[in-house]
Amino acid sequence: MDNPDTSHNTSLSRAASEGDYEGLCELLSAPHKNDKNILNHSLYLAVCKSQSTSDHLHCVEALLNSSANPSYKDSGVSLLMHAAKMGQIQLVDLLIRYGAPVDDKDNESRTPLMYVCESDYGDNVDVVELLLNCKAQVDSKDNNENTALHKCAERGYVNSMRALLDSAAFFNAQNKEKDTPLHLAVRLGHEQCVELLLKWNAKTDLKNLNGKTPYEEAAENLKILFTPNPGTPITKSDISENEEPHSESSGCYESMPEDKEIQCSNCNARAAEICRFCYDESIEKSEINVKKIEELYVKNVELENIVKKLQADLEKKSGKIEKLKNKKEQLQQSLFDKENEIIEEADKCKKDCENSVILLQDELESTKEQILNLKHSLKIMNQENEMLRDKLEEEAKIPDKNGKKNKRKVAFLRIKNIHHTPKAEIVNLLQDDIMNFMQEWESWQLSLEPIFNDISTKISVLVEKTFQGAKLELYGSYVTKMHLPSSDIDMVVTHVEGDKKEILRLLDQVLQRQPYVKSTQLISLAVVPIIKLKCESRGKTINMDITVQDIKHTGVQCCSFVNRVQAAYGNIKPIFLILKHLFYLCGCKEPYNGGLSSYSLFLMVTSYFQSQKEKWLKRNSNTKKNLGEIFYQILKFYSVEFTYITPIFSYDPENPVQNPYPYPTEQFPKLIVVDPLNQQNNVAYSTRVENMIHILRIAYMNMNRTIQCDCSESRSPLYKMFFDTKQYLNF
Repeated sequence: MDNPDTSHNTSLSRAASEGDYEGLCELLSAPHKNDKNILNHSLYLAVCKSQSTSDHLHCVEALLNSSANPSYKDSGVSLLMHAAKMGQIQLVDLLIRYGAPVDDKDNESRTPLMYVCESDYGDNVDVVELLLNCKAQVDSKDNNENTALHKCAERGYVNSMRALLDSAAFFNAQNKEKDTPLHLAVRLGHEQCVELLLKWNAKTDLKNLNGKTPYEEAAENLKILFTPNPGTPITKSDISENEEPHSESSGCYESMPEDKEIQCSNCNARAAEICRFCYDESIEKSEINVKKIEELYVKNVELENIVKKLQADLEKKSGKIEKLKNKKEQLQQSLFDKENEIIEEADKCKKDCENSVILLQDELESTKEQILNLKHSLKIMNQENEMLRDKLEEEAKIPDKNGKKNKRKVAFLRIKNIHHTPKAEIVNLLQDDIMNFMQEWESWQLSLEPIFNDISTKISVLVEKTFQGAKLELYGSYVTKMHLPSSDIDMVVTHVEGDKKEILRLLDQVLQRQPYVKSTQLISLAVVPIIKLKCESRGKTINMDITVQDIKHTGVQCCSFVNRVQAAYGNIKPIFLILKHLFYLCGCKEPYNGGLSSYSLFLMVTSYFQSQKEKWLKRNSNTKKNLGEIFYQILKFYSVEFTYITPIFSYDPENPVQNPYPYPTEQFPKLIVVDPLNQQNNVAYSTRVENMIHILRIAYMNMNRTIQCDCSESRSPLYKMFFDTKQYLNF
């Protein structure tokens, strides 16, 4: 038999390597002591495979939360080095937040900053800036005395090089071969890097072990970027054989007399020969440079005054910072004390709950016994009631003294028979509730549509002013008329180029300054980055979501698909809106929190409609007759009949013949809702299917027992189902 510890450790490593987040969490939470080395090795596997799927990032965080070592090394290479080399900025940020050292070194003394600068995954300047902001040493050297700037020069990563230079990197550093970054850039033909280093005044006269300067190693197309080296005499040999010499008349090269030889005031080099044209031109440029120097001197004085003022402000702010630090320490101590109080209170509550559970179990057993006794008593009462009723009916047939029969009523002896209401009655009551729900929805839509239009117009104008040529398009449930008071208005910014996160960050800053905007939340780490917005107009609060158009964004195409489905199946709208309202009441509507997205729910309803008989689907079907039964059946199907081990497919009504993508059969629990616009996309991949099934089953249970009670609300099964399900889940 296999050793349980070995099997557990193997499963843990496999789950981390394959990015099986749910399986990994289950193994970590199992009552099993996890080996420290296996935890660290599993963390290493998850980091190395982090480019495969987004679930690997969640696996890394789960392992770090389970005490895996963020400083773990394999063959001298740390986790942060692997993440930096792959350009995974989210993973780099996560490891640093959990304590991974930013200046750790491998066996060749290379740092994470060097790894990202020599990455095979492109110029990842965002990772470079993150490491520099976390105080990474910019001028660390490896065993060959190469710096991060040498690595950028070799790869031609000009953006990363610019970030290093802005962080005061030493651009004249020499490695063991005495090569500077400029040597490497010209040797490998990286023109942009050469131009950037020359702008930063990198030395052009330093020689490597081969005795060559960067200028001497440069190709002809790069030499034009260099100015003449200081200290080098200008002679006839400096003039190209194909270049016309300067001359005002004859075009010949005229040498200056020896007594008019020019000496450079900077490098003390003397020009052996120079043409008259260049001599006159140099004098003219010198006069211009004198004027520029005078202007720069005036500006320098102004800058010194500004520096003094800034230093004074800095001293004042330093005092404030010190006060804030003291206040922070006090708050931290207060939080620590409060945390201890909460822990003590939680322990006490836990003990009280355990005692309460024991008491409730005893009460439950007692209640079960009472129910059995009551059932037995009810049976006896029914028998006695039948006997009395028969006796009274016999007596009613006997004439009295006046010859009249006694018409005694025996109905008062009848005991109410408690039973399930027939399905037909539930369906009829549901039908009335659904029609009332849709009337309320139409009234709400008419009252709030002007407010929605006003807010969306303001934001559209703001986007067009902020980004030249940009447009703001609406999509989602508001466009398809499938929205509720709880729904967000979905918007997408189109016709704008650049980094999506930077665009949203700039737009977020602009929105915060608008008077009608109450709050904003930028979620930049989502698969599709988004701004969640709260606006207020005419006393109403409106929730909005803003994204930027890219290849992952299919919101506009989804709207067209939803409209085609509505046109094909007339009864789908009220059924979808009621289920959507149910999930909103139960707090299960945000995908990034494990909820079910509106689009996923719509595809589930569409799939059910397309699997049923034609009599339920056509527009000419009797809506008033079918709505109650359709809702009852679809709630029953997804709560107790569907197994959730096969994908949920739907198709475009205008293109019903499709070849389904061969999804493998998953082990429960796993919800797969296939997007008909892209069959390789599971739109419900982040949904916690256990929570969704729990909500549907509680709702179905409440639906079936609603009619059994005698209260007036029992005649409204839909609204009572909403209320009871929400109350049950909150409890």
